[in-house]
Amino acid sequence: MTANFYIVSLGPGHPELITIQALRILAQSDVILVQNRSESNEWKGSVAHKILTGIIDKCSEWFEDCKFGSVKKIEARLKAVYTPMNYSPQAYSHLIDEIVKACTEHKSVAYVTLGDAALFSSAYYLFDILKEKYQKIADKTEVIAGISSISYASALVKKPLCLGDTKLEVIPMHSDELKSTKVYMRLHKGDDLRDFEADDLYYFENLGFENEIYNKGKPGIIKNYLTVLIDFAKSKLPRFYKKKD
Repeated sequence: MTANFYIVSLGPGHPELITIQALRILAQSDVILVQNRSESNEWKGSVAHKILTGIIDKCSEWFEDCKFGSVKKIEARLKAVYTPMNYSPQAYSHLIDEIVKACTEHKSVAYVTLGDAALFSSAYYLFDILKEKYQKIADKTEVIAGISSISYASALVKKPLCLGDTKLEVIPMHSDELKSTKVYMRLHKGDDLRDFEADDLYYFENLGFENEIYNKGKPGIIKNYLTVLIDFAKSKLPRFYKKKD
């Protein structure tokens, strides 16, 4: 039986910026895989472990009398997985082996990532490999969204990332070829998008509510004000990993 595998976003660092959903997943996971820069698996230098320690330390104060108090006990379930700074076939092979092993030995496995998994997280490189080689695990993978560093930075200085007729651009430095994921917001009821041009378009309605829906393709005529369109860019994978044709 294949375990439920969770990619859990930790937020930008402050222990209060983890989501309740992420806390719930960590509390119920049998093992929590944590990236570590030390080959001897010492926690020194692991930013993810530092964030988790802060969450654990605060947890009894926050949730002393509720079921999330069990998060205090997750420290014994943290497992270091060595990940060097420079991505390499060996590093990813080891991580994949650890994930596969954990998913065969447990019912619920978490893998934590900094910030929000949607923004430049190496977890999605791992997920692409899982889809290629271990489809059963990929099918039982859930990504737990988090608060991004740029959202937190915006709040600190009380300045919006986009407002009115402005737009947001996220630009990776030192990149020669840039492909863009495009997010379209502030749609109006009655907007006709039947002829909208896009490469990998998804539409989302009522996100986070009980009646949320999402699907691939064009939404046609907009019926709901709370609609978001995302045209996803094709990610550039590390040079060592190329998908089979």
